[in-house]
This record gives sequence, structure tokens and C-alpha cells, in this order.
Amino acid sequence: MSIATTSMDDERLWSWRFKPREDDDDSMAYQPPADLMHNMSDGELFQRAMDVSRLSRHRLGMAPKIAFMFLTKGDLPLSPLWEKYFAGHSGLYSIYIHPRPSYHADNTSSSVFYRRQIPSKTGSSSVHVCKEDGVRFLDLGRKQCRVCSSEEVTVLVKVFALLLLLVVTVSVLGTSAGQQLWSWNSAMGEEEDSMISQPPINLTHSMSDDELFRRAVNVSMMGRYRRSRVSTPKIAFMFLAGGGLPLSPLWEKYFEGHRELYSVYVHSHPSYQPDYPSSSVFYKRQIPSQVLAWGGLSMVDAERRLLVNALLDVSNQRFVLLSETCIPLFDFSFTYRYLMRSKYSFVETFDDPGPGARGRYDPKLQPEISIQQWRKGTQWFEVSRQVAVVIVNETACYARFHELGGGVIVPDEHYIPTVLTITAPHLIANRSLTWTMWKKDHKGHPATFGKDDINGTFPEQINRDRNCSYNDRPSAICFLFARKFATSALEPLLELASAYPGSVRSRTDAEGSES
Repeated sequence: MSIATTSMDDERLWSWRFKPREDDDDSMAYQPPADLMHNMSDGELFQRAMDVSRLSRHRLGMAPKIAFMFLTKGDLPLSPLWEKYFAGHSGLYSIYIHPRPSYHADNTSSSVFYRRQIPSKTGSSSVHVCKEDGVRFLDLGRKQCRVCSSEEVTVLVKVFALLLLLVVTVSVLGTSAGQQLWSWNSAMGEEEDSMISQPPINLTHSMSDDELFRRAVNVSMMGRYRRSRVSTPKIAFMFLAGGGLPLSPLWEKYFEGHRELYSVYVHSHPSYQPDYPSSSVFYKRQIPSQVLAWGGLSMVDAERRLLVNALLDVSNQRFVLLSETCIPLFDFSFTYRYLMRSKYSFVETFDDPGPGARGRYDPKLQPEISIQQWRKGTQWFEVSRQVAVVIVNETACYARFHELGGGVIVPDEHYIPTVLTITAPHLIANRSLTWTMWKKDHKGHPATFGKDDINGTFPEQINRDRNCSYNDRPSAICFLFARKFATSALEPLLELASAYPGSVRSRTDAEGSES
């Protein structure tokens, strides 16, 4: 079988659909205005807010956010400071600005304040500014104005100086301790804090998806569990499978001797009952799953479900999505260094004007997703913890995908590439680490390799004559994993791994390409 790279991954394994909503009014009330500069009256706006608050149902992946509401006359002169404050926390906050109606903001599209101005009005105020001789004094709710005494001015100056000193002190301490502008401890007590940070003792927990998502986001938001506080960071290997893992012996050999450096999570059919021995790395690593059908949003749901389960373990800092037909191309040690040293997440995302990419775009995805932002990519990704949190905490684009279901838009090939293109393009390397071979007549299915395909040059040649970027430098190591491999390929793959313990490619060659 010749080795060639052709078109993109059009294969989906299976997928399921959400139950339809009970009524259209519920759906309408749940959605925020498409544009903050809406034309609703105050009465209609208040009524709609009350309707939303009365809803008891929550979508999969809904996570709590903080609404930052700026009441200002016009511009925000300290906006660069706030931009730095919000950086890296997309999905955890919302911004609303109430300026004078005549004010027109000129923020760039990359700004967190872009198009966050709400409809505003002018009106009388109960705040009266005294213009008599002396210091101006704001007297709330009173029509009388008076001049501040020198003693009052002194007190105000002291209070202001104390607050300024406090801000500077917190800023300096936060910067030195965690290279952050601010640093603070969680408001929760130690007992509750410890409970939230601990992953479930048994992966087959009884938490609902909503509870699972909220708990994962809470763990990730806790400042004390930053990466710098994790003594031994781990890689979460997440297997999306239809049932068992026929290549598990190869993975057992791969993980051998590295027990503290990885975690394993398996999402298979709910009816599947694994029978791994207690000594296996896959023993009791199956998470609560849902039935999947080919080509729908449930594939994305399964990926996010794997991510949130893995996020509950604060030691997991890198996350790899694999199928039951995937194999490793290098030994664990090399893979671990490659991922932990990377500045970027490995998610393929590209814009293709053809019918298999832009041709799948649905205008109903607007305004959250424009056709210029629509991206495609293979579903097999590797991401950092920061990017994983962005994926599981995103709700706006997910709501649009959910309304359209699956079908022609093929969510598993578009949702994550599109979301990260919009929210975190600077954090991804724009390529996948999982190699797949597509023939010209693939008809939506990649090539499958069996026993007869494994020889002295394959799969070693997968990384031969490759050119890609690793940490902004040229590299010849572009793939760490490959698919699809049949069960019949297991025996020769095990023999190959035993003959070349460094990987299917020599350790010396790999080390040279990585450095």
C-alpha cells in the first residue's frame, strides 16, 4: 500500500442527538440578543431577563461566568489594563458597557470590549455636584450642596492613598509569586476546596453532564492549582471508542514504567462492559458515556465529556484524543517531552472554499460564526489545559451547533477548529499530531492498515521527509500517533516495538529533530 496524504477526515464513528426542546418559547427565551445593540424596549428586556432566570434546564456544558458591567460616560481609559486582566480567560466572563447614547466606541475586533456597548439613555440624576468655592462634593439623593471641610479632604486623601498602596502591594506580590498582575486565594474553605479539586475516586461516577462541567470549570478556575503548583504534570490519553480497545496490548507496553506521568480515559458504548485485569492501565478507566450515532453533534459531546472528566485531575496538563485504531509512533518518554515542552496546542484548522468545508456552512450559525470564521479540521487533537478549558466552557457557538443538530455541517470536523479560530488562534499550532492516510477514492473512510502492511519501512516512514513547525522552529517530527490500524496489525506492531524500544523511528533521529 502506497503512503500518500490526500484529503481531510470525512469519517465519523457514531453520534447521537439531543432530545428536542419542549417548546419554542423556552428556546427563544434562553438565547441572549444576537447583538447587544438590540432594539428591545426596557419593558421587553426586563421581561425576557425574567423568563431566562425562570428556566430550570441547562444545556450541556453551561458553565458560570462573571458579568463585568461598566457604567461610564464614554471611553474606558484603563481598557489596556482590563485587556491584560481578561487575557486567557475567554468563556469565563461577559462584558457590558453603559456609556452616553452619543458615544461611539472604536475598539478593534480583537478587543474584549468590541461591540459590548448596550443601548443606553440620558436622564436626570440624583447626584448633585456642588460648584461652590472649595472642593466639589457629590451629595447623593439630596438637593443641598455643601463644601467639604479640610478635615474631610484629609480623610479622603488618606483613604485614597491607602487603597492605592493596597493595589500596588497586591500587584507586586502577585507578579513575583505567579507572574500574574493579581493573585488571590480561593474564597472557599480548605475542606470544600480540597473536595472540589479531587477527581472522582471511580470514573463511573453518577454526576450529570451539567454537574460534571461545572465541577471541571471550578477546578480549573482555582488559582492555587496553576501548573506551577503541580509537582508532576501528566498527559491525559482520551480514547473515543465504539467498544473495546483491540490494540490495548501495544498501549500497555507504551505506558509501561511511566505510571505517574499519564492518565487514561475511555468513552465507549454505554452497553460495553470491559474485562481488563486489575493490572491493566485500562482497568476501571471507562467514563459514563452516551450512545453515539454517525455524523451528529454527539461526537463533540463525547470529546467534551472526555475533556471534563480529565480536567477534574489537576495534574493533567496535556490532553490527547485518540481512537481505538490509533498507535503511538514514538516511545512515551519522547512523546512526554514533546508535548510538555510545546508552547502550542495541536489542533488542525483550515479554510477550504470547497463543498467539504465552506460548502457545509449554514447561515443560521450567524452572528456567532461568520463564514469567514468557519474552519475545518480533523477531530483528533492534542491540547493544553488552558485550551481544554476554553473548549468545555464555550457556549455561544455550541448553542448554534445544537440548534442545527448534525447532518451536513458535520460538527466533529468543524466545532473545535472554528471555536479555537475565534477564541484562541494564538494558542494552536494549526496541525494535528495524528497521521491518517487518505486515498483519492476514500469515500469518507481513510485507509486501514493490517498485518501485511507492517514491515521494515512502515510505519517508520510516516515522519520521513516531513516539514512542520515546533515552537516556531522547523521540525521533521510532525506526527506522534497514526491511524487506522486493524487488529491483525497488533502482532507485527508488538514485534516492531520490541525490536526498536525507542519507537518505530530511532531515538537518536527523533531527539535530533526535536531539539
